[in-house]
Amino acid sequence: MTTLLQSYREQIKPKLLLIIGVVIGLLLLFNPFAFNGQQQLIFLSLLFIVYSWATKALPRTPASLLLLILFALFGNTPATQVFSFAWSPTLFLIVTTSLLSVALSKNTLIRSWMNQVIRYSKGNLFILLALPYVFGFLLIPVIPQAFARGIILGTLFHHVLSDEPKFAEVKKIMLLNVFVAISITYMAVSNGDIVLNHAILAFSGEAVDTALQGMPWITYMAVPTIIFAIISPLIIRGLFQKDLAHYDPAILEKKQVTDVVTKADKIGLAVILLVFLGWMFEPLHGISAWIICLIALPVLFYVGILTPTDKKAVNLDLLIFLIAAFSIGRVIQDVGISERIVELLTHVIPSAQSIWFLPSLILVIMGLHMVIGSAIATGSVALPILIPLVAQAGYDPIVITLILYITVNMHYLLPFHHATMMIGIGQRYYHDQHMFKHGLFMTVGIFILILGIFLPWWKFTGLL
Repeated sequence: MTTLLQSYREQIKPKLLLIIGVVIGLLLLFNPFAFNGQQQLIFLSLLFIVYSWATKALPRTPASLLLLILFALFGNTPATQVFSFAWSPTLFLIVTTSLLSVALSKNTLIRSWMNQVIRYSKGNLFILLALPYVFGFLLIPVIPQAFARGIILGTLFHHVLSDEPKFAEVKKIMLLNVFVAISITYMAVSNGDIVLNHAILAFSGEAVDTALQGMPWITYMAVPTIIFAIISPLIIRGLFQKDLAHYDPAILEKKQVTDVVTKADKIGLAVILLVFLGWMFEPLHGISAWIICLIALPVLFYVGILTPTDKKAVNLDLLIFLIAAFSIGRVIQDVGISERIVELLTHVIPSAQSIWFLPSLILVIMGLHMVIGSAIATGSVALPILIPLVAQAGYDPIVITLILYITVNMHYLLPFHHATMMIGIGQRYYHDQHMFKHGLFMTVGIFILILGIFLPWWKFTGLL
């Protein structure tokens, strides 16, 4: 414990904390959103911790715990709700799939197959960047939870790519690309992410939910998503050109522990395939994905695929971070911060007759998402307000539902803005700065994406 506390003290950056303190002080002085005292306390506490996360001015775990304590003490949300992610199915799924992903990465048969597929690229950088998108589409019906797909694919690529220091920056970009690929590909079908996609449909109301289930979602979303998935590796390649300049096909020459297929490998593969089958048929049997995975883990430990040392794959630092991040949306909504910001932002939206109407809606959604943080929380706050607004303007509510979904999913700057991307940061696969750089590009890119790809396709399909 003493060593841990000493480590935390060494990570504190006083100069950055001073700068953050000055910014918070100015916001406290001028109160640009006209918050009341409680709202000010919650909002400025949130900004202080978020800036600390982004700049690493404070160690992430103590900062996360501090935020949770402040929320529980001074917010309107009951403490049980503030900490509710700690016993949520999503957290249990992260824990169980973290161990399952280790079993996947250690299984000689799976590792050999992945190696063969990846090495088939023969060192071609674009093919290596494109492969996660192919895997992302193919794994949707097998692994319906985007968290699980991200953890599993991220772990497999992490183990396949070389750990040599000279490839460190290249590897980070390649792993960032894996999580970007997961985030893009699940937009193609309504069941692409059983958490975010289903939540947005639920917030949109029964009529839109029913209208978008199954083939209609695919009709409106699949083709533009595929186009975006083709363009995305090029964006990554151009955006991180300096980092990828050090790319060498030798990054695929990482030595494997063994090439001998054992009985444990065969049993492990059979168990993992049964888990995948259980996930595929979850709508039929109703057993949660994490329970299916949990049932498999003792077998994997028993046959020796997993060992006691593999328990370190469960990243406690990540879990505490996620508990704090997932509490943000509920807490700021319960103290009235979300509603106040929505009220202020809606005054800047032009009339429906203006060519700036839809771009303005996108900008409002982006602004809300930046403040609220959680994509799900943003949807829960914004959709009930924006759907009547666009309906009065003569637009199908499906349009604003999908615009909001695309925006909150593909526009992010900080880790708490995107749960799937946050997993990669939590696993130390890439840095916050990498996510920020990609998100900054998408701040402009989201307008091009929606106005230049999705809207023309929706006109072609008759939605507009």
